[in-house]
This record gives sequence, C-alpha cells and structure tokens, in this order.
Amino acid sequence: PALPARLRPVQHGGAGLAGDRAGPPQRLPPERRLMAALHPLHRLWRALPQGPRRRMLTGGTALLAPHPDQPPPPVHHGIAVGGELDQASGLGEGARLMLHALGQLGVPCWPLRPGMDLPPGAALVLHTTAPALPLALLRLGRAMVRGRRVIGYWNWELPSVPDAWRAGLPFVHEVWAPSRFSLDALLPVLPGRVRLAPRGSR
Repeated sequence: PALPARLRPVQHGGAGLAGDRAGPPQRLPPERRLMAALHPLHRLWRALPQGPRRRMLTGGTALLAPHPDQPPPPVHHGIAVGGELDQASGLGEGARLMLHALGQLGVPCWPLRPGMDLPPGAALVLHTTAPALPLALLRLGRAMVRGRRVIGYWNWELPSVPDAWRAGLPFVHEVWAPSRFSLDALLPVLPGRVRLAPRGSR
C-alpha cells in the first residue's frame, strides 16, 4: 500500500541521501566579509577609486571644519603638538621629536588629543599633510580651535606643492617647514607665512 504523504521520501533529482546534505559553507575572504558587513553607502564609498574618494573627503571636510580665528591670536602658555602620535610613521615620529625638543628647551608642551583641556592661548602645531588638516581640525572641534594660533608642520620634498595641498591653506595661520627645500616649495603658496623649523633629535 502507498505510504502517507508525510512519510514519503523527498525526491532530490536522483541525488540520493548524499545529495541531501549541504556541504560546508564556503568561507568568504576577509575583505569580502568586511564589504558584506558594511552599510551599502559605505560599500559604495569604498568602491570608488582612491583619487576621487580622497578629493571628495578633502572637499567635504573643508566645508565642515572650523576655521582659525582672524587675526592670528597671540600665543600664550605653550604648545600642543598633534599628529599620528601613536603611529609608527614619519608624521608620528616628527610629532614625537617636536614634543621631546620642546621639553628639552623648557617650553610647556602637550600631546594634542580631542577633548583635552588646554591653557588659554596655547598654540596648536599639527603634523599632518595639508589636505588632511581640515579633517584634523574637525576632529578637534570648534571649541578647541577657537582663540588659538594654528600652525601646520608640513614636509614636501618636491620643487612645488600639488594643487590638493591648497585645501589646507585657509586652516593655518602659518606653516613650519623642516627643511630649506620644503620652505622654498611652500613659500609660493603661503608668502610670508612659512618658517624654517628643523626637526629635533633624541
């Protein structure tokens, strides 16, 4: 006699019992798992070529970042040094060397962190590239920037700076350059606002 429907074996195109078992799930490579977890807009952003993505980020942060006060405020009570302080990079090492040199000279100085309390009038010296400066100020916040002199510490080792660096010009009162070569490259875009400030040493 025919079996009731609930007891009949399910047919799978002749694959038999071995075909009924699903194989182990295929493990996506790490970069594919990251993309799958990201918000669709973030995935779209990461899919853009690096050049356009960098220009959009620079332009967007330049619109939102706080501008330094004008005229340039006087400097009181020391210097806060910002940059990739926790990174093993040229920018990070430059910032650490400056903190060490300022300390050796007896100048009050602090590693700059968002939200920290600084004395009124302490200057901000930022070891970033010029296009990244608006983003650095945006992270610090308007209250941190207000009433302080903002100084970029920029290193460029070609005869002229690229157009992308102009995005950072409205966000500094002056620029310190680590070498005469960098100073000469920066002077045409910041006449009268570039000083030579060689890196310190340990």
